Amino acid sequence: MSDAAVGTVMAQLVYTNLEGNEFSTAALLAAEVEQEGLILPGGIQAVLSERVINPGCCSGVDDWRGWLSFLEDGTPPWMGHDPWPELEWVGHNARLCANRDDAETFTIDIPRARYIAELERVESDLRGFLHRVGAWADMMGWQDSPLLCRLLDRCLRITDPGITE
Repeated sequence: MSDAAVGTVMAQLVYTNLEGNEFSTAALLAAEVEQEGLILPGGIQAVLSERVINPGCCSGVDDWRGWLSFLEDGTPPWMGHDPWPELEWVGHNARLCANRDDAETFTIDIPRARYIAELERVESDLRGFLHRVGAWADMMGWQDSPLLCRLLDRCLRITDPGITE
């Protein structure tokens, strides 16, 4: 990720909590480390050829571990609403439905091995992001990038035991 992309993600984490018009890097980082929890809007997007299933409203990257739970115990992850994407096991495939409330909707079937490989990629990308945040915060002159990284890790549960651990 570029420095600008990292800064954009970091701003998204706190945009509703900044006082007044203070949007300096220092204000942004100070606001982040003062929060008890961080929510990162978005989620996991599924793409197969021309078919794209986006997370619904109110889904967040912070919910990514729900996709791991689905693998382990079959409990579907929270994927948001409007539309209402939904995930279920059909045999050895994870079937992702674009909108459970639309009879005309499409689905994407993901074989279990591919599902695992894609979640490993998500986990690797998030670990890379966490490393990148530390370097970005150092470059921006933030005095305690380890504290920021620990907060992000705790809120997004990036380095919790994963699929391969």
